[in-house]
Amino acid sequence: LATGSMELLLAQDSYTTMLVDAGRVFAGTLDGTVGLYNRESGAVLWEHKHTFDEGVWDVALAEDGLSVYATGFSEGQLASWDLTTGEERFRVDIGAHAYNIAVGAGRLAVGSYDGRVVVFDRAGALLREFGPFDGAFLDTAFSPDGRYLAAAGFDQHLRFFDLRNGVELAADASHDAPIGKV
Repeated sequence: LATGSMELLLAQDSYTTMLVDAGRVFAGTLDGTVGLYNRESGAVLWEHKHTFDEGVWDVALAEDGLSVYATGFSEGQLASWDLTTGEERFRVDIGAHAYNIAVGAGRLAVGSYDGRVVVFDRAGALLREFGPFDGAFLDTAFSPDGRYLAAAGFDQHLRFFDLRNGVELAADASHDAPIGKV
């Protein structure tokens, strides 16, 4: 994904995740820094040092391409920034270690270490919470129509939720190991 000077930038820090968009890289680091960088030159377009105390777990791009999101693992937080300016738009507490971010249908879903999946709107307002279940959720994904959410993790179940009424529709327990991706 990265070429030229960007390779040097990546070698200088421990980047946990990256997202490439139109020649730009949005990245989070193990020291909790988030930033937007020029893909070719590695130049900093904007950067917030130590925005999370103990590292960024995941990053995502909003559907409209105007915002970016990151989770702070140890803080259990989800935060959003304006992609162009780097201005923080919101920061919400999940209440436990925060893992992945799913983006879909104008919503965000975050899986947590304490066995919950938390769903927010694009402004960070809480919409739904599922769980707790018997293990951390490592990944979530919205259905293409935005009506359903799939979630999986350490409890070896793939769970399906109806976002309209908050009901768990099914739990597939046929796996014999934690599920890392949906």
